[in-house]
Amino acid sequence: MNTLLPERPLQRFARNLRGRDFVVGDVHGHFELLERLLERVAFDTAADRLFAAGDLVDRGPYSPRVLEWLGHPWFASVRGNHEQLVIDSVLAGDDRDLHFRNGGAWLYALPQDEREHIARRLQHLPLAIEVDIGESRRVGIVHAEAPISSAFPDWDSGMAALAGELGNAARRNAAALAMWARTRIEGEDDTRVPGLERLYVGHTAQARVRRLGNTHYIDTGSGYADGTLSLVDLHSGAVETAVAH
Repeated sequence: MNTLLPERPLQRFARNLRGRDFVVGDVHGHFELLERLLERVAFDTAADRLFAAGDLVDRGPYSPRVLEWLGHPWFASVRGNHEQLVIDSVLAGDDRDLHFRNGGAWLYALPQDEREHIARRLQHLPLAIEVDIGESRRVGIVHAEAPISSAFPDWDSGMAALAGELGNAARRNAAALAMWARTRIEGEDDTRVPGLERLYVGHTAQARVRRLGNTHYIDTGSGYADGTLSLVDLHSGAVETAVAH
């Protein structure tokens, strides 16, 4: 796979002094559920911010609306493996069948110029987001798993690896962890991610939002028939869920 990585893999956000911050799990084309959740929490587009753990597209019915959502000034997302499938298929000529099998048929029903426009916009998504929540505390968001290893054992060194500061091999390794890995959740690893107050990830669907160490798993399976979409208030920890009907 010719993984095309972003030039700026980390996007930082200052503390929100005007309103609230929320993070949503894997949307998978169910923007109608996301709209329902935002109505439920009385989301204020003039003051509140919404962050996403990636996998905005594929499987669900409204994936083509992704550009509309990425155009909102109060919305930001990391890149998930499904965004990467779009990027690699359209821009790098990788395996289109793999994307089809994973819910990507919607993309190839669009004209080629629209496909390229979507892929190029997704290419700008960072692999990690960092949010200042005050009192020298930081919250991180990546799609799959903390990009840490024995070679880059904490959040800051993981970000350095993603940025290419530790060499190309470390960069590729950190990017694979951030977008594709499931080792920590499958091993029920409750080791804290050093350098962060909390980390929010998606990728591996859970029956409900759950925590291991300081990592919060917030993909509750909106891409599947029996799943839900979950929204978390970054400050209170309150969780709202919506199910398709």
